[in-house]
Amino acid sequence: MASIHKIENDVLRRLKSQTLVISPASAVRELVQNSVDSRATKIEIVLDLNNLELIICDDGDGISLHNLNILGTAHATSKISNLNDLQRLATYGYRGEAICSIAGVSSMTIASKDKHYDSTWVRRLPNVAQILDFNERDLEGHPDFKLKSFKKNESGTVVLVKNLLHNLPVRRKYFQKYPAYKTHMMIKQDLFQVLLLHPHIEISLDVIDDNGKKRNLVHSQNIISTYTLHEKMSSVFLNVYGAIVTPESIKKVAITFKEYQIDGLISKVPVRSKDFQFVFVNGRRQKDPAFLRILDNMFQAVGFGYDNSNTSAVKSVGRPYDTHPMLIFHVRCPHNIDDLMQDSDKNVWNLSRSHIIHPLILKIVESFLKHQGYNTIRRNGHIRNSISTKKHVPFVSSSIFDSRICPSRTAGKRLSSRLRGSLCVAKVAFRPILSQFYFQKITNLGPFEIKSARNSKGSFFNINRLNEEQSKFDCTSTKEFLNIKIQRSQLKCAEVVNQVGKKFILLRLPGTRLASHSLLIIVDQHAVDERIKLEFYLKQFLKDIISGTIAIHSLHGCNILLNSTEVDLFEHFKPEFKKWGMTYKLRKEDSGVCCLNLISLPQTVHQKYKGDKVFLKGALLQTVNDIKCSKRLPFAMEEAKIRLQKSPDEFQWWNYIDSIPVIFRELFNSRACRSAIMFGDTLSKGECAVLINDLANCKFPFQCAHGRPSVIPLAELKPIEGGTGGVTERIQPNCPDYNIDI
Repeated sequence: MASIHKIENDVLRRLKSQTLVISPASAVRELVQNSVDSRATKIEIVLDLNNLELIICDDGDGISLHNLNILGTAHATSKISNLNDLQRLATYGYRGEAICSIAGVSSMTIASKDKHYDSTWVRRLPNVAQILDFNERDLEGHPDFKLKSFKKNESGTVVLVKNLLHNLPVRRKYFQKYPAYKTHMMIKQDLFQVLLLHPHIEISLDVIDDNGKKRNLVHSQNIISTYTLHEKMSSVFLNVYGAIVTPESIKKVAITFKEYQIDGLISKVPVRSKDFQFVFVNGRRQKDPAFLRILDNMFQAVGFGYDNSNTSAVKSVGRPYDTHPMLIFHVRCPHNIDDLMQDSDKNVWNLSRSHIIHPLILKIVESFLKHQGYNTIRRNGHIRNSISTKKHVPFVSSSIFDSRICPSRTAGKRLSSRLRGSLCVAKVAFRPILSQFYFQKITNLGPFEIKSARNSKGSFFNINRLNEEQSKFDCTSTKEFLNIKIQRSQLKCAEVVNQVGKKFILLRLPGTRLASHSLLIIVDQHAVDERIKLEFYLKQFLKDIISGTIAIHSLHGCNILLNSTEVDLFEHFKPEFKKWGMTYKLRKEDSGVCCLNLISLPQTVHQKYKGDKVFLKGALLQTVNDIKCSKRLPFAMEEAKIRLQKSPDEFQWWNYIDSIPVIFRELFNSRACRSAIMFGDTLSKGECAVLINDLANCKFPFQCAHGRPSVIPLAELKPIEGGTGGVTERIQPNCPDYNIDI
C-alpha cells in the first residue's frame, strides 16, 4: 500500500482552481469584481470564446510593485485580516483565491500602474514584475488583446488571460463548444449585479465572433447621479439586457419594515422568458428557484399578460404562450456572515433572514397585482387570485407566508411525456350518490338536459336532472370515495345510448378485468371531434416537417427589431428554426439597432400572421425560448427521418409532440376547434358510433385540444336484487377535472 503523503503544490493549485474558476464567465466575473473593488469608474472587457481568451482594462487605483509581486499567491488579499472584518465588508473579494485560481489554469499577464508610480509594471505570472517596455506591449495576436501602458497622470490595471483551461483539455474542449449565448447571459447577470450597486461605473463588454470581428454586447453608461434609485435600476437593466421591455412599462415598487428596505421594478407587460427575475440582498444575488417560482406562479394564477396588455390583433384560444413578469428586488438589510460564506460565486442560496424578506416581497407583488387591476382576496390567511376582467381564473389556495403557491398547470403542456404506450387511462375520484332505475328505460329516453357550468369551486359539470318524468332520480349522499378508471380499449367496445341535448353522447362501456361492472359515461361531442382532428393535423404536420415537404411562404420586407439578448438566441438557434420552415437573416442597422429580416414562414403560420408583427415577434420569442428551455429540443430530425422512412404506417408521431414549438401547437388547436362538430349539431346514432370509434383510435382520447376532459363517468352499472338489470348510480354533481396517466 502506498504511503500517505502531502499533495504537491502544483497539483494542489490546479485542483483548487477547478473549485472556483469553472468557466470563462466565472473568470470574467472575478476580474470585474476586482476592478470594482479597486474603485474603477470605467471597465472594458473583450472576450474571445473560440480561443478562450479575455482582457479586462480598468482605471482603478492600480497595484503597487510590492503587491503586484504578491498577487496570485493563494489566500493573499488586502480585503480582510480576520473574521470580524466580514461584518464591515464593502468589497466583493475577500478570499484571496480568484487570481491564483485563474493563473493556475491559464497564461495570465497583469500590467498595472499605481498613481504614486510613474511607470507601468507588468508581471507574467508566476514570474516577478518588471517595467513594461513600450515595444514589448505590442504582442502578437488579435489587436484588441494588447497590454496598455498608462500615462503619467493615469492609474489602472490590465489583465490579459490566454489559453484558459489549457492544462484541463477536456474542460477546455467542452467550453469551446459551449453555446455562446449561455456564457453571454451569465456574464450579463454578473455585470447587472455589479451595476446595481455601482451604477456610476461605465462598463463595456465586446465579444469576438467566429469571423474575428468585434461585437458589442453591453455598454452601460450615462447613469446620471441625480437619478432616483429606481431610475438607476431601470437604466442599468436596459443598458445590460437591451429593450426587453419599454421604460414606460416598468413599475417601481418599494417597502420598508424596521431596518429592511426593499426597492424593486416589476414590468406591467409580460416577457417570454423567466431569465429576468432577480432578488439581490445587499448586492448579492439570492439564488432560490423555489421562491422565484412562487412569485411567477402568483402572476400566472391571475392571468398576467392575457388582459388589456395584449396588444396583438391576432387572438389565441386559452393561454398558449408563456407570460412572465420582469422582476427585480434589491434588499438592503443588516449583514449576516452566514450569507457571505455560502458560495464561491458570492451568491446566497440559503438566506438567513428569508422569514422576514420573503413575506415582504410577496406583499409587494400582491399590492402590485391589485394596482394593475387584479384581485388577490385573503381568506383565513390564504390568498385567492382572480382577475377583474370578463375572464374567470380558477381558484388558487396558498398561504402568503408559507412559501407555497400551487396554481393549476396549463392544460395540455407536456402531454406526451405524461402519456406513454398504447394504453391511456382516465381516472377520477368522486363521492357516490346512490339511485336505482332500470337501464332499459334509459335506452328508450329522448335527449335529456345536462347543463355545463362552472360554479365558484371551479367544477366542470353540474348535472341537473335525468328527465324526471320518465325515471325516478332518488339521491342519497355518502362520505365514501370511488375511483373510476376508463381504459382506451373500452371505447372501442362502447355502446352508444343516445345523443344528449345536441351537446353530448351517452355511452355504455363494458367492464374490464379490474372492474367487472359496466360504466355509464358521457362525452363532449365537440371535444371528441376536436381531439380527432387535432391528432390528424399533428401527425400530418410532423410527417411534412421530417420529409421536408412542408408548404413555405416567402416574405418581403418583414423586419423585426431585436435587443442584444434576443440577437444571441436567434443567432445560435438559426439552424433549428430552419427545420421548422422559418428562415431569417440578422443584420445591424446604421443606427446600431439589430434587426431580424424574415425570409420565409410555413404556410400555416403565415395564414395566422396577417401582417401583425406584434403577434409574430411574440410567437418567435416564444419559440426561441421553447427551444432554449426544452430538453426535447433541438429536434432530432435525422433520427426521425430514418424512423419515418423505415415504417411510415407505424410512425410514432406522438413521441415528437413535445418537440413541436408552441406556435404550431396553438395554431392546430385553434384550427381543430373551429372545424370540429359544434354544440347544437344533431347526430344520429350511427354518426355518434363513428365518432367514438375514431376517438378510440386517438392516442390521447380523454382530453380536448385545450386540455379539458372530454369524458365524464356518470354511473357504475350493477345488477339489482330481484330485477333483470339495474344500476347503482354514483354521481358527483360537481365533478372535478381529472388527471391523465397510464
